[in-house]
Amino acid sequence: MTPNIFKKCLAFGFLLVILLSSFSSVVCSLGNSKYFYRKYVEYEDDIPPTVEVIYPESGFYYITLFGFNFKIPIPFDIAYINGLVDPIYIVVNATDNIGVESVTFYIDDEIRDVDYEYPYIWLWEEYSMMIFFYKLKATARDFAGNEASDMIIVWRAQLHPTDNMF
Repeated sequence: MTPNIFKKCLAFGFLLVILLSSFSSVVCSLGNSKYFYRKYVEYEDDIPPTVEVIYPESGFYYITLFGFNFKIPIPFDIAYINGLVDPIYIVVNATDNIGVESVTFYIDDEIRDVDYEYPYIWLWEEYSMMIFFYKLKATARDFAGNEASDMIIVWRAQLHPTDNMF
């Protein structure tokens, strides 16, 4: 009599393991399908993202005096950054109807950084002894591959903080 009960318990246990494992895989696939559906929608998206460089703003002179940062309006369509303002954080606002995959930062058409997470910020800490005009561009890309860009002209004196001016 005991071997018969042992066989029934073994069969029941085996059936229970199969049911629980199949239930677990169904629950996992349901959870993953929501994420997959939310992030990688399979329809044609032809709406490009919107992108705007919000700092530094074009039409302002940025200067640091006595440890305080000032933003002074100027009548030019450039952002003038004094060499003593350091480091400079480039801040970009990017949105899309599905989602923004990445924001790429360019200086004079050369890629400097790619940011994949909001807030889209890049620390511009390159130095030289010259004063130059730079073309600062940010390109946002959505999950469908659509791109949009915003560009401003920056006039920057890039003196290294340890350089002596005299």
